[in-house]
Amino acid sequence: MSNPAEDYERVLLVKPAVYVYKIPPLMSASRGFRAADWNLAQPDWNGRLRLISVGEKLLLKIEDCSSGALYCQAPILAFPGPQLQAVSDSRRYFVVKVVSDTGRTALIGIGFADGADSFDLTVALQDHFASLGKETELKLDDENRPKLDLTLKGDIRVNLNIGGTKSTTDNRPKSSKPVASTDASQPFFLPPPPASSKRR
Repeated sequence: MSNPAEDYERVLLVKPAVYVYKIPPLMSASRGFRAADWNLAQPDWNGRLRLISVGEKLLLKIEDCSSGALYCQAPILAFPGPQLQAVSDSRRYFVVKVVSDTGRTALIGIGFADGADSFDLTVALQDHFASLGKETELKLDDENRPKLDLTLKGDIRVNLNIGGTKSTTDNRPKSSKPVASTDASQPFFLPPPPASSKRR
Protein backbone atom coordinates (compact mmCIF):
# COMPACT_ATOMS: atom_id res chain seq x y z
CA MET A 1 0.00 0.00 0.00
CA SER A 2 1.44 3.39 -0.98
CA ASN A 3 2.03 6.17 1.48
CA PRO A 4 -0.28 9.16 0.75
CA ALA A 5 2.57 11.55 1.63
CA GLU A 6 4.75 9.92 -1.04
CA ASP A 7 2.00 10.19 -3.68
CA TYR A 8 1.42 13.90 -3.06
CA GLU A 9 2.51 15.94 -6.08
CA ARG A 10 4.01 19.35 -5.39
CA VAL A 11 4.80 21.93 -8.08
CA LEU A 12 8.15 23.54 -7.31
CA LEU A 13 8.50 25.71 -10.40
CA VAL A 14 6.59 26.68 -13.55
CA LYS A 15 8.17 28.52 -16.48
CA PRO A 16 5.73 29.35 -19.30
CA ALA A 17 8.38 29.55 -22.04
CA VAL A 18 11.17 27.05 -22.61
CA TYR A 19 12.93 26.20 -25.89
CA VAL A 20 13.89 22.65 -26.87
CA TYR A 21 16.83 21.77 -29.14
CA LYS A 22 18.20 18.64 -30.74
CA ILE A 23 21.85 18.54 -29.80
CA PRO A 24 24.86 16.97 -31.52
CA PRO A 25 26.87 14.23 -29.79
CA LEU A 26 29.42 15.32 -27.23
CA MET A 27 32.75 15.75 -28.99
CA SER A 28 34.97 16.02 -25.93
CA ALA A 29 34.27 15.47 -22.24
CA SER A 30 36.76 18.17 -21.32
CA ARG A 31 35.05 20.66 -23.64
CA GLY A 32 31.55 19.77 -22.45
CA PHE A 33 28.28 20.64 -24.13
CA ARG A 34 28.12 24.08 -25.76
CA ALA A 35 24.90 25.92 -26.59
CA ALA A 36 26.67 27.62 -29.50
CA ASP A 37 26.52 24.27 -31.36
CA TRP A 38 22.71 24.04 -31.20
CA ASN A 39 21.48 26.53 -33.82
CA LEU A 40 19.84 28.65 -31.12
CA ALA A 41 17.96 30.86 -33.59
CA GLN A 42 15.79 27.89 -34.64
CA PRO A 43 14.59 25.82 -31.67
CA ASP A 44 12.98 22.49 -32.55
CA TRP A 45 10.08 23.00 -30.15
CA ASN A 46 8.87 25.37 -27.47
CA GLY A 47 6.51 24.87 -24.55
CA ARG A 48 6.36 25.28 -20.80
CA LEU A 49 8.50 23.73 -18.07
CA ARG A 50 7.25 22.37 -14.76
CA LEU A 51 9.38 21.01 -11.92
CA ILE A 52 7.40 18.47 -9.87
CA SER A 53 8.27 16.63 -6.66
CA VAL A 54 6.44 13.44 -5.68
CA GLY A 55 7.75 12.41 -2.28
CA GLU A 56 11.52 12.26 -2.71
CA LYS A 57 11.27 11.93 -6.51
CA LEU A 58 11.83 14.94 -8.75
CA LEU A 59 10.53 15.25 -12.32
CA LEU A 60 11.25 17.91 -14.90
CA LYS A 61 8.32 18.00 -17.34
CA ILE A 62 8.12 19.85 -20.65
CA GLU A 63 4.52 20.30 -21.79
CA ASP A 64 2.43 21.97 -24.45
CA CYS A 65 1.59 25.52 -23.40
CA SER A 66 -2.04 25.35 -24.55
CA SER A 67 -3.21 21.81 -23.81
CA GLY A 68 -0.77 20.83 -21.07
CA ALA A 69 0.02 17.60 -22.95
CA LEU A 70 3.34 16.05 -21.97
CA TYR A 71 6.10 16.45 -24.55
CA CYS A 72 8.90 14.81 -22.56
CA GLN A 73 10.07 14.37 -18.97
CA ALA A 74 13.24 13.65 -17.05
CA PRO A 75 13.63 12.19 -13.55
CA ILE A 76 16.25 14.27 -11.75
CA LEU A 77 18.30 12.25 -9.24
CA ALA A 78 20.93 14.90 -8.44
CA PHE A 79 21.94 18.39 -9.45
CA PRO A 80 24.30 18.88 -11.05
CA GLY A 81 24.19 15.35 -12.43
CA PRO A 82 23.85 13.29 -15.61
CA GLN A 83 20.09 13.95 -15.81
CA LEU A 84 20.48 17.74 -15.92
CA GLN A 85 23.67 19.68 -16.50
CA ALA A 86 24.52 23.21 -17.51
CA VAL A 87 26.37 23.92 -20.74
CA SER A 88 29.89 25.27 -20.61
CA ASP A 89 29.30 28.51 -22.52
CA SER A 90 26.01 29.92 -21.15
CA ARG A 91 23.93 30.10 -17.99
CA ARG A 92 20.62 30.00 -19.87
CA TYR A 93 20.92 26.54 -21.41
CA PHE A 94 20.97 22.99 -20.05
CA VAL A 95 21.33 19.42 -21.31
CA VAL A 96 18.52 17.15 -20.11
CA LYS A 97 18.38 13.34 -20.20
CA VAL A 98 14.73 12.59 -20.95
CA VAL A 99 13.16 9.15 -20.46
CA SER A 100 10.19 7.76 -22.41
CA ASP A 101 7.44 5.52 -21.02
CA THR A 102 9.24 2.53 -22.51
CA GLY A 103 12.50 3.42 -20.79
CA ARG A 104 14.33 4.83 -23.82
CA THR A 105 16.59 7.80 -23.08
CA ALA A 106 17.76 10.75 -25.15
CA LEU A 107 19.70 13.94 -24.57
CA ILE A 108 18.06 17.23 -25.52
CA GLY A 109 18.92 20.84 -24.96
CA ILE A 110 16.63 23.33 -23.25
CA GLY A 111 17.00 27.06 -22.82
CA PHE A 112 15.32 30.26 -21.71
CA ALA A 113 15.13 33.69 -23.28
CA ASP A 114 15.55 35.31 -19.86
CA GLY A 115 18.52 34.48 -17.66
CA ALA A 116 16.32 34.94 -14.57
CA ASP A 117 14.31 31.86 -15.58
CA SER A 118 17.38 29.64 -15.68
CA PHE A 119 18.46 31.07 -12.32
CA ASP A 120 15.07 30.20 -10.82
CA LEU A 121 15.41 26.62 -12.10
CA THR A 122 18.86 26.27 -10.56
CA VAL A 123 17.68 27.60 -7.19
CA ALA A 124 14.61 25.33 -7.14
CA LEU A 125 16.79 22.28 -7.83
CA GLN A 126 19.32 23.22 -5.16
CA ASP A 127 16.60 23.86 -2.57
CA HIS A 128 14.95 20.49 -3.25
CA PHE A 129 18.10 18.44 -2.79
CA ALA A 130 19.20 20.51 0.21
CA SER A 131 15.89 19.77 1.95
CA LEU A 132 16.29 16.05 1.18
CA GLY A 133 19.74 16.13 2.77
CA LYS A 134 18.36 17.73 5.95
CA GLU A 135 15.55 15.15 6.18
CA THR A 136 18.10 12.33 5.85
CA GLU A 137 20.25 13.83 8.62
CA LEU A 138 17.24 14.10 10.95
CA LYS A 139 16.27 10.48 10.29
CA LEU A 140 19.81 9.30 11.05
CA ASP A 141 19.88 11.34 14.27
CA ASP A 142 16.61 9.76 15.40
CA GLU A 143 17.86 6.26 14.61
CA ASN A 144 21.20 6.76 16.40
CA ARG A 145 19.77 8.51 19.47
CA PRO A 146 19.76 6.11 22.49
CA LYS A 147 16.36 5.15 23.81
CA LEU A 148 15.62 6.46 27.32
CA ASP A 149 14.11 4.01 29.82
CA LEU A 150 11.97 6.12 32.16
CA THR A 151 10.23 3.25 33.96
CA LEU A 152 10.59 2.88 37.75
CA LYS A 153 12.17 -0.38 38.82
CA GLY A 154 12.30 -2.11 42.23
CA ASP A 155 11.13 -0.84 45.65
CA ILE A 156 11.44 2.92 45.36
CA ARG A 157 10.56 5.46 48.07
CA VAL A 158 9.71 8.96 46.93
CA ASN A 159 10.48 11.95 49.20
CA LEU A 160 8.41 15.09 48.70
CA ASN A 161 9.43 18.46 50.12
CA ILE A 162 6.55 20.93 49.74
CA GLY A 163 6.50 24.31 51.48
CA GLY A 164 9.27 23.39 53.88
CA THR A 165 7.61 20.15 55.00
CA LYS A 166 9.06 16.79 54.19
CA SER A 167 6.87 13.83 53.40
CA THR A 168 7.92 10.28 52.68
CA THR A 169 5.60 7.82 51.04
CA ASP A 170 5.10 4.77 53.23
CA ASN A 171 2.90 1.73 52.95
CA ARG A 172 2.42 1.28 56.74
CA PRO A 173 -1.14 1.72 58.08
CA LYS A 174 -1.81 5.13 59.58
CA SER A 175 -3.42 5.70 62.99
CA SER A 176 -6.87 7.27 62.94
CA LYS A 177 -6.17 9.32 66.11
CA PRO A 178 -5.00 12.89 65.63
CA VAL A 179 -1.47 13.53 66.70
CA ALA A 180 -0.47 16.88 68.11
CA SER A 181 2.22 18.50 66.04
CA THR A 182 5.44 19.48 67.72
CA ASP A 183 6.81 21.13 64.62
CA ALA A 184 6.77 24.91 65.08
CA SER A 185 6.52 25.41 61.34
CA GLN A 186 3.12 23.65 61.17
CA PRO A 187 -0.07 25.48 62.29
CA PHE A 188 -1.63 24.32 65.54
CA PHE A 189 -5.42 23.81 65.63
CA LEU A 190 -7.40 23.61 68.89
CA PRO A 191 -9.95 20.84 69.22
CA PRO A 192 -13.60 21.96 68.89
CA PRO A 193 -15.45 22.79 72.16
CA PRO A 194 -17.66 20.07 73.64
CA ALA A 195 -21.30 20.19 72.64
CA SER A 196 -23.46 21.94 75.26
CA SER A 197 -26.61 20.18 76.45
CA LYS A 198 -28.35 23.51 77.19
CA ARG A 199 -29.64 25.96 74.64
CA ARG A 200 -29.91 29.67 75.33
